[in-house]
Amino acid sequence: MVIRVAIVVAVIASAMVYVQQGRVLQKAGLVGYCHAIATPAGQTGAWHECVPGKLTGTPGLSRESCTRARHSAAGDVWRCPTALATNTARQ
Repeated sequence: MVIRVAIVVAVIASAMVYVQQGRVLQKAGLVGYCHAIATPAGQTGAWHECVPGKLTGTPGLSRESCTRARHSAAGDVWRCPTALATNTARQ
């Protein structure tokens, strides 16, 4: 009996850690995220595309000194003066 409880607790804990990483929620389209894109010709800086999630909406990069270059229902494109750290949650 104790072994069964320990196994269930271990499975639940590992599932919680896996979901907390965020990639599961991103792949399911529940949480918005940003990723780097190629800099357009004739432009400078680091460019990022932010995709909206069903629960969180589109992340904003204005706190990172970035300016929004394009807005659409599919997502936003941001121009940043410097490259941003990877895997950082932004809201």
